[in-house]
Amino acid sequence: MKGGIKMDKYNRNEIAKFYWNSRTIVDEFTEAKEPIYWRSFFETIKYPESLTVLDLGCGGGRNTYMLAELGFRVEACDLHENMLKATWMKIQKLNSLKRNKVHIQKANMLKLPYETESLDIILSNGIYHNTSSVDEFEQAIRESARILKKGGLLCLNVFSNAYVDETLNKQREEFLFVTPDGLDMMLLPPIRILDILNTVSLVPYNETVSYESKINVGTRSVLRGIFCKK
Repeated sequence: MKGGIKMDKYNRNEIAKFYWNSRTIVDEFTEAKEPIYWRSFFETIKYPESLTVLDLGCGGGRNTYMLAELGFRVEACDLHENMLKATWMKIQKLNSLKRNKVHIQKANMLKLPYETESLDIILSNGIYHNTSSVDEFEQAIRESARILKKGGLLCLNVFSNAYVDETLNKQREEFLFVTPDGLDMMLLPPIRILDILNTVSLVPYNETVSYESKINVGTRSVLRGIFCKK
């Protein structure tokens, strides 16, 4: 039985790798506009050139481009090589001064290649739920907290189980679902997510909101907020 479970997990990892590197998905994320709520927030920050922001799970580079365009020093990382290539191509459209402020690399959110307390802000837009267990979800949050400076901010957008689309297939692992495309998705209760953040000294910086969002693959419940590291 254990061997079968491991093989299932291996297969899902391979499916995820193929999915996120596929030309269709890469193009979709490359062409998408940055969320207006993140642009609105980052536009309020004075002296962006003095701050380093990590675009965690940069995808096709929409948020990386926005952050660099606004004048921030930007670190961008993703697990999938074709997404990284798309991000690199996107920032080539920036002028040389802003382009030179962007550093892109391959990384896993469970073990990030950044020094402890080295970053001012992390933008995690739809990333943490792409884990396969509660332990992985917690580890991803811990890693983000580790690399944030005290007083630094985590800009968070994550799916929760406040609403679960009927197309998602519940697994035996607690809170784990699999999408019709074969992707693992951890959907934790919003209060559990907030508790995990609190255990690593990430406390609400402004109002946290929860709402349902219709996307091209179904309806998802979203928890969104900005959290400050104490």
